[in-house]
Amino acid sequence: MSMGTCIKGLNSLYFKRPLDFLFEFVPQIFMILALFGFMDYLIILKWTTNWDNVPEGKSAPAIISSMIIMFLSGGKRPAENNEVDII
Repeated sequence: MSMGTCIKGLNSLYFKRPLDFLFEFVPQIFMILALFGFMDYLIILKWTTNWDNVPEGKSAPAIISSMIIMFLSGGKRPAENNEVDII
């Protein structure tokens, strides 16, 4: 995805369309890198956390569910959640 976005940015520079570069490429690459960076952070945090001492009925957080919840709820976590908060 990042490669396709970078190619789009190079095309906008080649065809001399500065507005496409500024208002399409820059926000797209920023969002892609921020989202994948946050997902990488969650993966590393999940791998390096010891989940042996988790209370009964709780489990390690599901990364895909966390990313979906982040978009659907505007960044607010639901009140009832059976996952452990690691952030």
